[in-house]
Amino acid sequence: MKNLLLLLLCLLSFSSFAHKVSYQERQIFKIVVFDQDKHSFIEAAMIEIECDGQKMLNMTDEYGYAYFSVPDVDMVSLKVSMTGYKSLEINVPLDQKNIYFVGLSSNRTEYFVL
Repeated sequence: MKNLLLLLLCLLSFSSFAHKVSYQERQIFKIVVFDQDKHSFIEAAMIEIECDGQKMLNMTDEYGYAYFSVPDVDMVSLKVSMTGYKSLEINVPLDQKNIYFVGLSSNRTEYFVL
């Protein structure tokens, strides 16, 4: 009985340690994609971000928005593409208070932060 109690105690402490090690702070990365020429949102633009060695994909919704839950890092690699538009590939500094706007056009791209 004593050995069983000791084993149970060891397992509980290991479980608590494993939970602390695997826990990582996350933040929300928000992006809006719009057409620079028509001044309208772009639905279904492909958004790819890479941070901490992990690639994530998402598509914009009908209002041009896409969201990602990313590790608490300082920078992400961002790629935005849509058929008929020039793609954008940049490194973006992260700040969870900001929304990143990407303007696409057939011949140019821009991004800015609010």
